[in-house]
Amino acid sequence: YIEDIGLSLSPMVYFAQFNLNADAVAMVTASHNENGWTGVKMGIKKGLTHAPEEMSELKDITLHNKFKSGNGDFKKIDDFKMKVDIIQNSAISFSICLFDKYNQIDNLIKSLEGKFKIEVYKNISLYTIRHFDEQAIKVVSKGKKLLLEQRSEKTVKLIFKN
Repeated sequence: YIEDIGLSLSPMVYFAQFNLNADAVAMVTASHNENGWTGVKMGIKKGLTHAPEEMSELKDITLHNKFKSGNGDFKKIDDFKMKVDIIQNSAISFSICLFDKYNQIDNLIKSLEGKFKIEVYKNISLYTIRHFDEQAIKVVSKGKKLLLEQRSEKTVKLIFKN
């Protein structure tokens, strides 16, 4: 079957392959490099993408319609109907800010317990400031406990504990 993990960063796709015990991984990528680096990453061995030889074999299968037939099902990882507002990961941690419109956070936590060390902050506020400056951040941050900050060139996202 197919596990659709939605819009994700490449490291998150590799993480999902291990976490979901998936046999293979495929992702469409948009590169920060110049045009020509955008494409598809695929792999069968966990954590490894196809080398040129495997990609040539896949190209041959696709161009010459050499597909295996069978029945499968499609499973989306949105069972908990939550919207992802921020994802931030490093070599040893993964942080995610979710909009829990349908009050499913406790069910999500139960499904992850035992697999991960989980730290949950409820009742948080997310502020997104486009075309920010340091003064704007100071004003928004005043008197609040900052949990996570994510910056790009023109936008900053701040998560505070209420």
